[in-house]
Amino acid sequence: AESRFSDMYLVRITSTGELDEGFGEQGIIRFKMGFKNYSSLSVLEDQSILFFLPSSPGMIVKLKSDGSLDEGYGKDGKFSLVYDNLNFSVIQFFVLSDNSLMCMARTMIEGRDKWCCFKITPTGSFDPSFGENGVIEDDPLLPYSMKAEQSDGKIVLRGFNNLIRINPDGTLDESFADKGVYQMKGNNII
Repeated sequence: AESRFSDMYLVRITSTGELDEGFGEQGIIRFKMGFKNYSSLSVLEDQSILFFLPSSPGMIVKLKSDGSLDEGYGKDGKFSLVYDNLNFSVIQFFVLSDNSLMCMARTMIEGRDKWCCFKITPTGSFDPSFGENGVIEDDPLLPYSMKAEQSDGKIVLRGFNNLIRINPDGTLDESFADKGVYQMKGNNII
């Protein structure tokens, strides 16, 4: 017998509380791939949807506003988070003003966490203008969570007990605090 409990459903409701008939199949999309949850979801200005599926490797999926896969994104609407032959899980992602994604991700190597910060283009590929081919890895300040994108494209990130400001290319903004890092005592940064 087919189990629906291991599937994931994405539902769109109209402002009147009804299923949106123009989305998926009568307002519902059923993912029959054994995914039980997602870790991040974002609706873009054009009503397309980006979300991360915690598969192995982790996968970012982009849907058009009608719920169909956006085949112009990644490979057939999906971008697998594989870097340096390792499968990564997205912990958090944020859509930037240009519709690119900033992803905080991790994997395990010999029982140790390996953290990376990825920038993914609006078409679903690593952004070669950011970090090293789209990736900042093994920075001693990782992991981050994004706090703000500034109008000049600089990004403020929160670490365990610090704030970091990076330039649009992923390098530390040395004009901010102590060479790009504001260090706190304790972990009281909100």
